[in-house]
Amino acid sequence: GAVLEDYVMLGAGALVPPGKTLTSGFLYIGSPARQARALTEQEKEFLEYSAEQYILLKNEYVKQ
Repeated sequence: GAVLEDYVMLGAGALVPPGKTLTSGFLYIGSPARQARALTEQEKEFLEYSAEQYILLKNEYVKQ
């Protein structure tokens, strides 16, 4: 399988080949996925916020 390090953003339709490691802090696009640019601090903060929201949703689901 592929390895996606922390703070990796994949563009829509990006294809990550088996065995590929995507380095932390970058946006990847294309098929096969390639490093497009560094993520901004705002984008990194959004990834953290988004992950926290998914955890909250999971916790609500488990309660039901």
